[in-house]
Amino acid sequence: MPSRPRDAAHRPADPQRIAAAPGEDPCAEIAALLEFATSRLSTDPASAESALRRAAVLAPAALPVEQLARLHSLIVTAVAAQPGRDLDLAAAAVRAADSWHGLSVADAAHHTLVAARTHYRAGRHREAAALYRRALAHPDIPYPAPEIAILHEQFGECLLAMHRYRAAAREFTAGARLVADDPESRELCADLLGSAAAARASAGLRRVIVALARRARTR
Repeated sequence: MPSRPRDAAHRPADPQRIAAAPGEDPCAEIAALLEFATSRLSTDPASAESALRRAAVLAPAALPVEQLARLHSLIVTAVAAQPGRDLDLAAAAVRAADSWHGLSVADAAHHTLVAARTHYRAGRHREAAALYRRALAHPDIPYPAPEIAILHEQFGECLLAMHRYRAAAREFTAGARLVADDPESRELCADLLGSAAAARASAGLRRVIVALARRARTR
């Protein structure tokens, strides 16, 4: 991938105008698209995304799998810079995570968590929970312990929304354990332990309600 774009005067204004001649090696077109995207990523992420997606179509036959994975990561960056693209961001992040599978556990987990948090913020708890479960199973998540604890908290909140109280309590407890010995995370640890206790209480109450409902049906 290019490390330095050319001067603006030498760049095409539209990624659609970048195309290899018939029979030409697609690597040249991919390089031009990546150069265009690199130059526009911070100022015109929509155009950068368009170029990156075109490059991604050509790349499987021309680039090593690690370079293809990096390309999908750049697509995530471009989509994330465009407000209101939550569903597209989650989809791009899942695609990037899949592309890193077998190459980098840390990168796969990171992109899975980008998708999970995007669904979480949008209130799509079921989708978020499935992604949190997948990502948090990795042992090499590239985040500090307090941030991973917050991820367990978010996962737990998704499970609460799905009325899976005991599973939520386990996630809150797992998060609390990660920061139990961190003096700077005492408040977070206390919050997580409190959430775990509340979730267990809700689970107990739910069992009582179910038992009462069954008893009422048998009368």
